[in-house]
Amino acid sequence: MPKTFGHLYEQIATFAHLLAAYRRARRGKRARPDVAAFEFRWEEQVLQLASELREGRYRPGRYRS
Repeated sequence: MPKTFGHLYEQIATFAHLLAAYRRARRGKRARPDVAAFEFRWEEQVLQLASELREGRYRPGRYRS
C-alpha cells in the first residue's frame, strides 16, 4: 500500500512556499517573455495558484524544455 500524506496541499500551498518556488523557477529565465509576463502580475498569479491547489482544481500545463 502506498504511503499517503494527509492535507499535503494545505501544507505546501501557502503563499510563502509558492513564492519561494516561483523565485527558484525564474532563475536564469527573467528575460523570457512568458516569465516577464508572469512577473508583471506575480502576486495575483501566486495567489490564484494557491487557491487552485487548495481546492484541488490545479491542472499542470504542458512542459517546455
